[in-house]
Amino acid sequence: MPNAGCDHFVGIDNCAAGRTAGVMMGRFLGGGPGQVMVLGQSLLARDMIERRRGFDEVMQRDFPGLDVLQSLETHGSPATLRQVVAEMLSNAPDVRGIYAMGDGNRALTQLIEDMRLNGKLTVICHELTPHVRFALEQGQITAVITQNLGHLARSTLRVLRAKVDNQPLDEGQEQIRIEIVLRENLPAQPAPALEPRIDQVA
Repeated sequence: MPNAGCDHFVGIDNCAAGRTAGVMMGRFLGGGPGQVMVLGQSLLARDMIERRRGFDEVMQRDFPGLDVLQSLETHGSPATLRQVVAEMLSNAPDVRGIYAMGDGNRALTQLIEDMRLNGKLTVICHELTPHVRFALEQGQITAVITQNLGHLARSTLRVLRAKVDNQPLDEGQEQIRIEIVLRENLPAQPAPALEPRIDQVA
């Protein structure tokens, strides 16, 4: 929440993540003309506010030919997402891009498929989940903004240890980098562990 006090935040700079999404959206769409839809779980959440602020900053400054529409709140409901997105696409025929700032990517890609819009929209979202990875491979999602989850977990443990021991933090070490994933640079998935054969079990 925007005004919640905390000792430390572990995660990406959400304003920078929004600016990154803005740069990609503007360049993928060639600067316009057209409209861009923005989805967020709740505009009461700090990460949504900061991502939208960063996105608008870049779009207004560098891509004035693109009209960024008001944020649509989904409140974490797939049914609400489908309803508000379908209504917006019906009423705003010039939508060429969608920036999904939060969750709901499964419902979004299913709706895009149901409306036969695969490959016709530039879709930028967050978090490289297994579903988002598949959607990237299928061309339903254009780009994903994510972070190294291993770094996130290790940073969390280091910060907790430093707080408990009253030791200073190495801010450079705890800075979580923003990563951009496209279909063309998807990291290889680790091979599944093989089940041992019965005759190999002692």
